[in-house]
Amino acid sequence: MLQSLRRTLSSWIVLGLLGLIMIAFIITGFGTRGGGIGDLGGGPERLASVGSMTVTEQDLTKRLNRELKGAQQQQADLDLPHFIRMGAYEGLLDQEIMDKSVLAFAQKQGITASKRMVDAEIATIPAFQNAAGQFDQAAFQQAIGRLGVSEADLRQDLMTDLVRRQMILSLAQGARLPATLRTYYTTLLLQTRTGAVAAVPTKALPGAEPTEPEIATYFKAHQAKYTIPERRVLRYAPFGWNDVVGTVKATEPEIEEAYKAAGAKYGPKETRSVAQLTLPDQAAANAFVAKVKGGKSFAAAASEAGFAAGDIVQAEGTRDEVARKVVPDIAAAAFKSAQGAMVGPIHSPLGWHVARVEKVTVSAGKSLAAAHDELAAAIQQRKAAQLLGDVLNKVDDSISDGANFDQIVSTYKLKVIDTQPVTASGEAPGTPYQLPAEAKPLLKSAFEMDPDSPPQVETIAQGQSYAVLAVRQTVDPTVPPLAQVHDRIKADMIAERSAARAKQLTDQLVAKINSGTPLRDAMAGAGVALPPVQPVAMKQVDALQAGDRLPPPLRMLFSLPKGKARAMAAPNGAGWIIVQVQDIAPADQKLVVPLAEQLKQRFDESQRSEYAEQFIRSLQKELGVKRNAGAIARLKQKLASGT
Repeated sequence: MLQSLRRTLSSWIVLGLLGLIMIAFIITGFGTRGGGIGDLGGGPERLASVGSMTVTEQDLTKRLNRELKGAQQQQADLDLPHFIRMGAYEGLLDQEIMDKSVLAFAQKQGITASKRMVDAEIATIPAFQNAAGQFDQAAFQQAIGRLGVSEADLRQDLMTDLVRRQMILSLAQGARLPATLRTYYTTLLLQTRTGAVAAVPTKALPGAEPTEPEIATYFKAHQAKYTIPERRVLRYAPFGWNDVVGTVKATEPEIEEAYKAAGAKYGPKETRSVAQLTLPDQAAANAFVAKVKGGKSFAAAASEAGFAAGDIVQAEGTRDEVARKVVPDIAAAAFKSAQGAMVGPIHSPLGWHVARVEKVTVSAGKSLAAAHDELAAAIQQRKAAQLLGDVLNKVDDSISDGANFDQIVSTYKLKVIDTQPVTASGEAPGTPYQLPAEAKPLLKSAFEMDPDSPPQVETIAQGQSYAVLAVRQTVDPTVPPLAQVHDRIKADMIAERSAARAKQLTDQLVAKINSGTPLRDAMAGAGVALPPVQPVAMKQVDALQAGDRLPPPLRMLFSLPKGKARAMAAPNGAGWIIVQVQDIAPADQKLVVPLAEQLKQRFDESQRSEYAEQFIRSLQKELGVKRNAGAIARLKQKLASGT
């Protein structure tokens, strides 16, 4: 149950029960930004099948794209490879299979969601309505355009949600965790575990230096480890932005034309500052508006209603900029109201929204003279980019027409650079040579090319610099002479012996502690100087709240019985960590009942999630799920690499 409680908020089942709300939430402007998957992986290959339904590459990539956009609102620098490393690929594949399982079972049982039902759901979403609260086709098209989904995809999502609700809501809606169990689990959450963490670093137990015969024997047995991999000499000719930007300039007629085309950008501009608050019901929203109109400040009224300053959404800018932070209908009304006016209440799936127009600012805009340099720079950038693109196309055409490397560099007067023989990682073993930074992006292509193949154009920095690339020479893998790797072998042997001593000592210490020797006494009697023992104490509830941020030694604290110890490897081969649970203090009973009541909804959600998940698993077993392991692995690699 505690593990279930931890995953409740991210559970597909719980999200499924609120599916329509989440769809409306996204469409109203939250969870959308650029940087999605684009066209990667959109093929028809089947990843899995369940009953009569299949999960294709296109199904999964669409889902990944939507979830990535939402996650980027919380972590702006999140990219697709990192998103996949976090486990999103496997998790969303499971969710997609669950969706298909529900649809396949529903189809078998004759449960459907008609077009009329989907139309009715669409008509209830505020983002698709006009000021009179009626469905508006233009608003609908604009909203799904902002989200970046097609009407067909939206309808499919809504249809799946309607079927899911018909099947699961009745099953899970009444699920409640009994009060006795709620109290029991809360008691576990409030237990305090006290223990100690000790370290056995490998550097504390230096390995014995090997003899020369031992080094020679080790080298003979591990030659593959020290073999220098294939090396290649890269021949490349860089060119790019800096070569063309100084050759183009903006003319006065071009600047004047750009100024006219910019239109509203340089004309008078109106911006507004808006404060928005979301309340749970219409009565509370009306009362809030009355207080502010009666003279209270927006912040004071929010405080009296039980809200913190952080609950007030502050938006400032043009209408479009404000609409990206507040409910679109609030933004529209705010730009029709005077400074100081109250807007709302306006209803959405999230609640009842009220807002105040804090400030109205009207700027006069820029004259042609004031915008001249800005326009000139933009035109120069555009012309340089176009010229660079022309050069790229001409070089590509020359290669296609059969021109060799020397002919291309001669035609375009490019500087040629030859590297030293380097490995695929850019190293030149046994030499002090450092590969130029600009050549590092070329390594992957250089080691994929056939040495006798024609030159090719490669990107060094997208939109900035490129290179004509060829492979001048290839050096086969080579076993170096012992003298060249002697010191490295010696260091490796000492490190291995040190690690073995550390592991042996760690095992001995754990055995002593589990036999009854106090941890501090065992560490003090180890015979070597070890770092001080660190005391630790934590409640289960704090560990659950920390989630993945909880350090592994503290996580282990909650998997051991009282008095017992266990060892785990330290990161990067640095040694071993010993964790012991020394005491488990019972919960403060004064806190149990209040926390159990506070967590009632969370426990009930977890119970509903368990019921619904078991139902899905059982129908999957009945229908039969088949996974195409090869296709799943290929798509993951393709998306993770962006190829």
